[in-house]
Amino acid sequence: MQQFNQPKNIELTLQSIEINMKRYSKRPSFLGVELLNEPSDNFIIRPSYSTLLNDYYIKAYHLIRSYHKSCYIMINELSEKQYKIYQNDLQEPNYYNVIMDYHLYNWQNPYTYQTAEQHLTNAKNWKQLIDYFNKQHPIVVGEWSM
Repeated sequence: MQQFNQPKNIELTLQSIEINMKRYSKRPSFLGVELLNEPSDNFIIRPSYSTLLNDYYIKAYHLIRSYHKSCYIMINELSEKQYKIYQNDLQEPNYYNVIMDYHLYNWQNPYTYQTAEQHLTNAKNWKQLIDYFNKQHPIVVGEWSM
């Protein structure tokens, strides 16, 4: 398995972004790019990983802006434990049109045996979570389940 935390793989990822920006960024249907899908919880546990990921996001942001001045740039967090990481980073005015992509799942443990009412309560709690973090970055819920 390839690891994102290897410098060569980060460079390949940035090259991939550049290739895609050259190919698609001028198309009228192009809205933006998501930089990485569901980064591992290791990026919270290991500070060196967190710094590495943040450095990648900054490099990718500037690379994308060299091709498109206003498209959306999405950053995804794997779990609620990670949501606070970027509260104070990648903020306007230096970084604009940065969106957080949350994946809100309610199918695995501990949710598996919950009642319909408990699932609805979870969804209401997600609204509070989104309202709270929406103050730092706009949020899209790119994946979800109930």
